[in-house]
Amino acid sequence: MSTHYRLDIPITPTDLVNRRAAATGSVGYAQATSYAEYNGHYVTVSFKSHSVYGPCWNAEYFWGERVVLRRGSFTACLEAALAEHKRGARGTSINVYPTTAAPEHFWEQAEACEAAGLQAVADPQAKSPWWTSTHEAVLDALHWEDSGFRGIITEALQFTGPIAEWPGRREAWLATRRKEVVR
Repeated sequence: MSTHYRLDIPITPTDLVNRRAAATGSVGYAQATSYAEYNGHYVTVSFKSHSVYGPCWNAEYFWGERVVLRRGSFTACLEAALAEHKRGARGTSINVYPTTAAPEHFWEQAEACEAAGLQAVADPQAKSPWWTSTHEAVLDALHWEDSGFRGIITEALQFTGPIAEWPGRREAWLATRRKEVVR
């Protein structure tokens, strides 16, 4: 019973770049983009047995700080997460972790998730079916850009091959620019 349930809205590689700019820019910029159409949140619905509010369910995400959408019953928290999803922002992901403490509640919660359109996922780390090698290349390029290699994101956005080919393409791109970077 380690299954969790997920419902997400695809995000483009360009949206990843925009989200990164919003998250690493100024506080004002992050606040201004908190409801941008490309700025969906990773919402988690989970049971907190050690909450200061007592044992309860939480629907929450992090955007600069912890944002609690709802505390209380499982149903209320699932509804709050679905309302965030209904906003339609690309990249929104709902992840629900039914409790396994009482099996009869687990099955009720699992049925509620399935009725709401969430899909069972055995591996919480599994990528969504719409995630491509270009997404992976852009994530890698964002780290390289932090090291001073400006322009590598453009190269990553144009990448469409198998992800195993990205490191070679990245290294070829970096080799032509290493002399240009002043540290």
